[in-house]
Amino acid sequence: MLFINILKYISLFLIISIIGLYSFVEYRIFQFNKNSIDIIAHAGGQIDGHIYTNSLEALNNSYNEGAKIFELDIRETKDGYYVGTHDWKTWAQQTGYSGELPPNLEEFKRYKILNKYTAMSFEDINNWFLSHPDVVFITDKVDKPLKMVNLFYDKSKIKMELFSKKSMRMGGGIFDGAMANYYSLSQITKTLLVKYDFISMIEFFKKNNLKYVVAGKPFSYEDKFKLKLIRLNGIKIYMYLFGTNDEITQQVIEYPSYLDGVYYNKIPN
Repeated sequence: MLFINILKYISLFLIISIIGLYSFVEYRIFQFNKNSIDIIAHAGGQIDGHIYTNSLEALNNSYNEGAKIFELDIRETKDGYYVGTHDWKTWAQQTGYSGELPPNLEEFKRYKILNKYTAMSFEDINNWFLSHPDVVFITDKVDKPLKMVNLFYDKSKIKMELFSKKSMRMGGGIFDGAMANYYSLSQITKTLLVKYDFISMIEFFKKNNLKYVVAGKPFSYEDKFKLKLIRLNGIKIYMYLFGTNDEITQQVIEYPSYLDGVYYNKIPN
């Protein structure tokens, strides 16, 4: 038993050493450019300085700036239709709508965002992506992968952030773009992670065909360690970072061993 425990500690030390060396080497050679990581247009990207519009104009503007991956927030209307908006309170503020929330589809379509931009139903979103076959759609908020994938025109062009154990397993079983929310995943596999049962943690990804993780900036040593280990096992990490474009890019340069894609409001040059 003592010998087995010693082997475990030796294995842990070797893993930490390898990850540390990997991070140092990667930091030394990393050069940021638009081809080094996936650039994701957050909420369609900004338009005229406005963010979180999830609008047609935002999509077109980001596409013209070179974006190839677009994240849109999806919510469900009162009558059961999916539409593009971050949340209903924000949408009401953007449109001046004063009725009961959520609205129905007809009400949603009737209002302009900030009196200027075009709100998008899921049919509109589908049509836009269908007319731009060179791009990829990412979404979150709606934890129903089967319904979402069946609605989208091409399941090979959609990635979806998932938040529950059930949706992660379901999503991984029906399409390759299932993305585990890191913080939800940490709770699901909490006992495994605390015990540093790395093999079981990685098996969760492999068993459920999860190829992506979505996370915020890693602050704690534990989070950094987990994310590096995840990435070393071939799982891609998409990350939300905060600040100006220059500040986000600086964080990308500082944390290359934690990420494969970053969400930007404004597509960098």
